[in-house]
Amino acid sequence: MVKSDETAFHLYRAVYEENKKRFLAGEKDSKFADAALRMGNCYREGIGLGRDLYEAYKCYLEADLAIRERIRETNFYGDVSVYKGIQRALTEMEKENLDHKLLPFHNVKQISQIVENGGKAKL
Repeated sequence: MVKSDETAFHLYRAVYEENKKRFLAGEKDSKFADAALRMGNCYREGIGLGRDLYEAYKCYLEADLAIRERIRETNFYGDVSVYKGIQRALTEMEKENLDHKLLPFHNVKQISQIVENGGKAKL
């Protein structure tokens, strides 16, 4: 079987889009966190369309929000592992961004904390 990064990317993208619709429609128990994590990995590793760290980070933040909502609503077996994977990805993005050239903000965790606080930030 021939491996195709582009085909894999498009399949992941289809799953991501379908589960994002479900999540936005209020289905907090959807697999959106898992799909967003995988899409983030595709963008970060350049699978399919090339490397895009902005899109990777956006997907990781979506995954973070989705897993927190899913744990709050249902707490499926395996959710803690998914949560840890998302946190690991966000931490790795922060390490990669130490010189602030990859992403336009200074502290990746600041954005994560805003998501955790329901979109509220201290000024």
